[in-house]
Amino acid sequence: MCIYCGFIIYGSLVPFHFHFIPLEQAVGRFRQIPRFCLGIQSRSDLAANFLLFIPLTFLAMGALTRENRRRGRALIAVAVAAGAILLSGAIEFTQIYFPGRTPSQHDILAQVAGGITGILLWFCCGGRITHWARSLWEERARNRIAVTILSGYVVFLILYQLFPFDLTLSPVEVYHKLKASRITLLPFCDPGSLDAYIVLSKVAIMIPVGYLLVLVRHRERRRSVFIVAAQVGLLAALIEMAQLFVFSRYASSTDVVFGVAGGFLGVAAAEMFGPLARYPVIETSFWARHGKWIKLAAMAVWLGGLVWEKWHPFDFVRPQGGLAAGAREILAVPLARQYSLSEFLALSQVVREFTMFFILGILLMGVLAPAGRAGKIGCAVLAAGLAVALEFGQGFLPSRTADLTATAIGCIGGVMGIWLFRGFVNVFVKTDHGTINRQPTGE
Repeated sequence: MCIYCGFIIYGSLVPFHFHFIPLEQAVGRFRQIPRFCLGIQSRSDLAANFLLFIPLTFLAMGALTRENRRRGRALIAVAVAAGAILLSGAIEFTQIYFPGRTPSQHDILAQVAGGITGILLWFCCGGRITHWARSLWEERARNRIAVTILSGYVVFLILYQLFPFDLTLSPVEVYHKLKASRITLLPFCDPGSLDAYIVLSKVAIMIPVGYLLVLVRHRERRRSVFIVAAQVGLLAALIEMAQLFVFSRYASSTDVVFGVAGGFLGVAAAEMFGPLARYPVIETSFWARHGKWIKLAAMAVWLGGLVWEKWHPFDFVRPQGGLAAGAREILAVPLARQYSLSEFLALSQVVREFTMFFILGILLMGVLAPAGRAGKIGCAVLAAGLAVALEFGQGFLPSRTADLTATAIGCIGGVMGIWLFRGFVNVFVKTDHGTINRQPTGE
């Protein structure tokens, strides 16, 4: 909770361009901060500030009520709500001292509403969520765990596709989207180019959905793979239809086609490797002979894709002003560059950097298979080192900009991939013993 609260305060003051003004003048400005409005940009800010405070009060209630078992919960809720109000007001007031930040009434109202929502959510389901999270990895029914995790992924995917929630029901605004070529009705007629990275990412995000449908419908395994892929395509179509009413998002029928392709791949992955696979590839003699080289090739391809994504077009030059000047540019205030982006682009960068290096960490563990804690630490150092090298190499590319925040996110993703590898394989991959490295139960 304290870490998350610190993140809110830090993110609210980036890029820390402090300018002192007398207290009386600051109070006068605070009293005259802009009134509430509902323009397109304001809707996006409203949703972001609302969502920002929900986890804060939710976590605070969890820390103070002990899973809703402690007496005086109503008084604790009032205290947490009061704390959220004071924090919101203090943040908005402090922003007066940081030019570039814009305090406003709608930020305070949205944050307070989000804080109250977090408290209500805790009363409704906080204890159950805590109990579920504690018992999740103790559960031996791997199919149930996989379904739970993938269901959470689908919820996140839907919310991500609708972010930043600048919703509109105005036919005029939807028409403006169409005129601005932000709605594509015919597949593969998008105004921009579809490079390999975009295509692969749009296909990949729907693979877990196909995987999930196989696990959910395991009793109907004989259903056609085309039906499951069509169901994934239906979800993709519903998301694109919803994006019609999110003003800043593009809605494209091309994404539906990519969704169907991702559904096919998800079904194939579940049937070949999943915990309910009848004939898992990993148990075959072919895998015994060639599995090591297949994993090595997969890691090499993924690492090559990362190098291409980070360093293309490979026009390396010495930074202007020398290496010291380049290092100073790279070591900018964390999150400063994200602040200059839109909410969606900032979130997309965070998700992209984390996911790319999380998968790299998984692949490194699969190929190197280190023994013991020391080996795992070595893999984690290697994954973090690759994240640092790939990001800082962009400092020598005129068309790229190295970012300390992206480096940190990549390091976190790689290390988490290393540490969660064993649990990931135990849940999502069927082996000849049902799991890997599971101790016998004596049954």
